[in-house]
Amino acid sequence: MFTDYTSPIEFVDMGLYAQAKKDLFGGALKLTGSMRYDKSQFFDGHITPRIGGLLFLSENQNLRFSYQTGYRNPSSQDQYIGLDIGSAILMGSSPDNVERFSMDVLGVTTTDRYTLTGNHIKNNSYTLSSVQAGAPVIAELGNVEPEYVKSYDFGYRINGKKTALDINAYFTEWDNFISAENVVTPMFMHPTFGGLAAIAQGDFRIVSYDSNTDEVVRTYGLTVGLETNLFKIYDLNISTSYNKMKFATFGSDYKSYFNTPQTRVKIALGSTKLAKNFSFNISAKYHDKFYWEQSGFMDGWIDSNTTFDATMSFAVPKINANIKVGGVNIGGCEYQNMPGSGFIGQQYYVGFTLNP
Repeated sequence: MFTDYTSPIEFVDMGLYAQAKKDLFGGALKLTGSMRYDKSQFFDGHITPRIGGLLFLSENQNLRFSYQTGYRNPSSQDQYIGLDIGSAILMGSSPDNVERFSMDVLGVTTTDRYTLTGNHIKNNSYTLSSVQAGAPVIAELGNVEPEYVKSYDFGYRINGKKTALDINAYFTEWDNFISAENVVTPMFMHPTFGGLAAIAQGDFRIVSYDSNTDEVVRTYGLTVGLETNLFKIYDLNISTSYNKMKFATFGSDYKSYFNTPQTRVKIALGSTKLAKNFSFNISAKYHDKFYWEQSGFMDGWIDSNTTFDATMSFAVPKINANIKVGGVNIGGCEYQNMPGSGFIGQQYYVGFTLNP
């Protein structure tokens, strides 16, 4: 999976973390500040400060806010992977991995074998979108570097006698976002036409090259949760979230791996007071259609889906036992959580718990 052809790949990561808290205005405002230092053997160290606050508007209301900065070194896969999965070759792009990478591939139009080196992939590949458009453009590939992030969060909560409402909004922006770029790598270089000759006759491979993008990458969203008691018997919980990523355009050579539905909704109704020694809970979950991306593996759309779950519990006090009956995805169709995974169907169960 990695390019540890002749010896182990060794590197050192380290980090330090410090945090301080302070109450102001008699405890009405609670501030938390923290600072983290990260250092990797192959990258410069970086300090990321964070600050957050909780402001009590009254005994049952509060506002919360935070500003956070983050820093992520490339993972071992981002730096050192070297794997042919058939549909693409996955390649990490740390400087030493580019120098070390070497993979033999079989020609498409002939039985000749070619050796793809890291430097050949880095210097002679074309962007996938330009090849598909019929006007190949050389890909400008570098070495993977750390990414940086800034995040702003704002929230509000009120706790009533019977009802609680919680609202949270966030905005996040990345710089030097780590992603995989799909490129077309010719298997050989023609003395006159360069790599275009190999591409024209079909002797090329798709390479998923880990690097950084200067594309605008932002995420933002809103989450709302409501908890309430109905008729002093039933507990109703409703939550919904909206999440959006702004990242290039659909079909870009880069992958975001956001893999998150834009809209999620969950509704649950239950009770422990409807009858003696009896409780139940029913819930419905929904998410809309979204696109799933994986490094070098199958990408695809995940269809919108709604599932219904239910459980009933019966206590048997005489023997200190509990019987639980339930179902998951009741009456629903089979669905997938990600492309290429197995389909999830319906499940029904009966459980018995005895506490002697």
